[in-house]
Amino acid sequence: MTAAAAAAVLGCGVTPDPEIADQFMERMKGAGKGWKPVKCPGRAAKIEALRDMVPLVHGLMARVRTFDAPLPPRLHEDVMGTSLLGRADDYRCVFQDFLRVDLDTEPNYQAAVAPAANLFMYKARYLLEDGEHEAGWAHVRDALALYRDPIGPGMGEHASLGNVLAAMRSMLELHPPRASMLAGLIEAVDATRVSAHVACAGLRHELLAQAVTGFRVHFDKREKTAMARRFGLDYAMLLWRSPLPGKLDRAVWNAFRDTYDHLISKCAAQPYGISARQAAHDLKLLQVLHPPTGVTMQVASDRLKRLGGLLDGQITMLATLHALDLRATLGRPPTTAELALSFGRRPRNPWDRESYTFAMAPGVVLIGRGSHRHQVILPRLPG
Repeated sequence: MTAAAAAAVLGCGVTPDPEIADQFMERMKGAGKGWKPVKCPGRAAKIEALRDMVPLVHGLMARVRTFDAPLPPRLHEDVMGTSLLGRADDYRCVFQDFLRVDLDTEPNYQAAVAPAANLFMYKARYLLEDGEHEAGWAHVRDALALYRDPIGPGMGEHASLGNVLAAMRSMLELHPPRASMLAGLIEAVDATRVSAHVACAGLRHELLAQAVTGFRVHFDKREKTAMARRFGLDYAMLLWRSPLPGKLDRAVWNAFRDTYDHLISKCAAQPYGISARQAAHDLKLLQVLHPPTGVTMQVASDRLKRLGGLLDGQITMLATLHALDLRATLGRPPTTAELALSFGRRPRNPWDRESYTFAMAPGVVLIGRGSHRHQVILPRLPG
């Protein structure tokens, strides 16, 4: 039996199409900017040192639905009794070295970024409520550090940073930091911003992973090897073992390919919104031809818009912190020009390339971008 015939049998009547495989490989060429593992020295030791956080993360995932909900007494006791401070950098180090991930022997640290960040934020809140300002805000910086210097493989989890920023806004109102802490918080928030190259690399590779689960009957050793080199052997094997049949045909592939090309070809070179609009027609066709694949691709495409919304939150937080820092440094409220200059180059949102505007009013900072408008009342800092 030839390899093609064997694959056809495995595909339950779906004959492998070499053109689909070739077109997939064409889109796999070159990882591009934003898709490169960050080497993690001493990774094995870090994995072992982080294991005591795993039950706490699982406890949050199982028992807590919203950040405002109180922790169950036993979980609260465990959280407060576990040393967390200074461990976020090791946590990020482990999952950003993604080619070395082995889920048979280590927890899926990347998938648990959101509850891990909540863990730091819960502890920060309790410390601040107890009057421990220095330790509380240090835990906030650690929560932000989980999202620091993002790379393509973490884009799915990066959106959960919005929850951290929302909790941080509440903490600013109730427990404003001392002036000496502001520079560190500004740097920590700024380091979470996502470049267009990283966002587009994340979307591109998410769609390539979807291609494997949807069309893998058409793929063989060449494609498996390429995926293992790009994603790491462990994740590539998960894709190949997906419970999805992976037997979609040429018509679905053509719609998938054309949607992919519209989203990815100029993703970093033009506003995300334009790429999404250019892909809309083929995406609708894909949703008609194979609704499950159309839905998963829509979810991936929508992530670009969510990243635009996330940047609104990041810039709003940065403007608030800059205004507080300038007020403390100058001994008076900053002018609008002084606040704008604190950003250096005026930030733009990648969804529509609209620039942000800033304005100061008595006790208030105003942030605008297109239809987005936000007003923040500046809290009084402790002496």
